[in-house]
Amino acid sequence: MDFLRAKADFNAESHNHNDIGSCLMYFDGKPCLIDVGREEYVAKTFSSRRYEIWTMQSGYHNLPAINGTDQMQGAEYKAKNSTFTVNAKSATFSTEIAGGAYTKDAKVKSWVRSYTLNRGKSFVINDKFELSEVVPGKSQVQILLHTAKLRKLNRTA
Repeated sequence: MDFLRAKADFNAESHNHNDIGSCLMYFDGKPCLIDVGREEYVAKTFSSRRYEIWTMQSGYHNLPAINGTDQMQGAEYKAKNSTFTVNAKSATFSTEIAGGAYTKDAKVKSWVRSYTLNRGKSFVINDKFELSEVVPGKSQVQILLHTAKLRKLNRTA
């Protein structure tokens, strides 16, 4: 079974992680792109310092850091122009993350993130973006993809 889950809403929901445009993907019944989850809930998780925790940050949700800038929290940080289509052969999700999820410090005009799951064949991530400015001394685009490590389990009776 193949499975695609993607997020397009805003960064102010209950138990929020800054993860607009993120995805989970299972291919042939196995996890391929994953959400690293969360650590144990502690007092900091429910404080003003919540977004200092790495598992709450967009860089750990298969999303770009644009000119050294991650997504921000708050209702004003949201996806735009999101679409989802599905049929027996494929599922495609697309959303604009630049104008809504990142601050002006990202210096990005547009960033459309798309995922296409071609059932039983392939999974494609497509990023179409335009930077408004290149910031010297910072990496322009950095994307960490979090994949599952699969191990064969030997069971004994």
